[in-house]
Amino acid sequence: MYKLSEHQATTAQSSIGVLSDLWSFFYTNIKQISAIFITYMVTILSIGIVNYPYIDDVGRQVSGSTGFASSYARYFSEYSSYLVQGSHHLTDLGLTTFILSAVIMSIVSVLVLFLIFDGKRITWISALTSVLLGINPWFLEALSFRFDSPYICLSVLVSVIPFLFYKKNTVHYFLISTICIFLMCNAYQASSGIYPVMLLSLVFKDLIQNTNILDSLKKVGISIAAYGAAMAMFFVEMSFNPQLQERGTNTTLATLSDMPNAITENYRVYFQTLCNQSAKVWILLLFLAVLLFVFQFLLIDKQIKSFFYSIIYIVIGAYLSYGVYAAFARHLAADRPRYAYGFAFFITLALIMSGKRINNYYFKLPRNIILGLLVYYMCSFSFTYSTALAAQKDSFEFQSTILAQDLSKYNKSNSAIYINKFFNDSPIFKNTAVNYPILSALVPSNSDLYWPNLMWFNNLTQLNASFTPLGPGVVDQSKLKLLVSNQYYDIYQQDKKLFVFMK
Repeated sequence: MYKLSEHQATTAQSSIGVLSDLWSFFYTNIKQISAIFITYMVTILSIGIVNYPYIDDVGRQVSGSTGFASSYARYFSEYSSYLVQGSHHLTDLGLTTFILSAVIMSIVSVLVLFLIFDGKRITWISALTSVLLGINPWFLEALSFRFDSPYICLSVLVSVIPFLFYKKNTVHYFLISTICIFLMCNAYQASSGIYPVMLLSLVFKDLIQNTNILDSLKKVGISIAAYGAAMAMFFVEMSFNPQLQERGTNTTLATLSDMPNAITENYRVYFQTLCNQSAKVWILLLFLAVLLFVFQFLLIDKQIKSFFYSIIYIVIGAYLSYGVYAAFARHLAADRPRYAYGFAFFITLALIMSGKRINNYYFKLPRNIILGLLVYYMCSFSFTYSTALAAQKDSFEFQSTILAQDLSKYNKSNSAIYINKFFNDSPIFKNTAVNYPILSALVPSNSDLYWPNLMWFNNLTQLNASFTPLGPGVVDQSKLKLLVSNQYYDIYQQDKKLFVFMK
């Protein structure tokens, strides 16, 4: 009869032990976990129900091509999409991908709580706060992609999984960390800051619990080795993908000579962008929550050492949360909100720990109020965001119908149409953006003459129109023949050329 080797037996026992602990944790905290799942499901489905074709979705809905691997070196996403679709050809699965994203992020929250609470009973305030790991303004963009969102969520999940073995066998922890970090790189590289901040959080937790500092340093060394090995494997993998060169500085590390300046500037842009995109009430509540987290060690626990550890933890974690993007040649944080969700993930880890520790009534009440309000405002913003997407979608489709009716009369030869900009943004969206600076970065503008808007228009109207951007003052309108004039635009003609001037 075949017998397991000692190493295989140890591995099996370790895995069984983890599963047993997880099941016990799940059973003990079933009410809190159910609340987490429901919160994720409701908020994420509110985005999916809008049916907004978010950026890359426009092309994938029509072509059915993935492009995850060839264009982005996201092979884990590529093969995962085959499994989800049951085919290599993509189709719009409706709410299926949003449901999957909600399930995956629920698992992420549960695993993080399991690690921070050592598999024991969790507090309600920490459970509710944990949903901010996925329901925060910077991660909402990742959840908006109808085709990408489950695989971006998977990149977060695999960044957390290794820490289930953090206190287990050293070799197993190293190997699982290496594999999972490599998978993360092949799913979505913006998650590269999550593994470091998870490690930092567990080391911080160990230090304030007076765990042997040498044991913690040993874990840090193993983690750094695993992270470095996985990144090296990924860069080797990228060298076999020539299409990545077409993406320019989006996938390029700064040169060694430029690295110090690039890192400094990337962090400056990172924190400045996070601050500029935040609503004032978010900044105020977050400041109070972090302040309470830090000073609890001094005012409640009377532990000066832990007080200094907490300050160091907050500072280092804020920097680590940006991941490998800190070394890139381009300031990606200013490009899209989804490149900066590592910071929100890190801060949520700190807030979860705050929800675990404070038992003093005079600190517990304000903590619960602050964290409760933060969860409320973040979750309510997700619904606000959904409403803004719906308003933009309705406005775009309405204006597309009107323009298509006029263009179909005069553009019989499907020649190039010169246009100064595209459609007007929804008044509802513009009004909402006054309170939420990040909304203008999250919700694509209807006026932008970029390929998703142009393809979306042609998908809706079936005109196959070819639009050419027209700069201000390039054409003298007085020399053109006016064909149509309404509250949205003027259409002129010169020879066989059409000119559309949006108002």
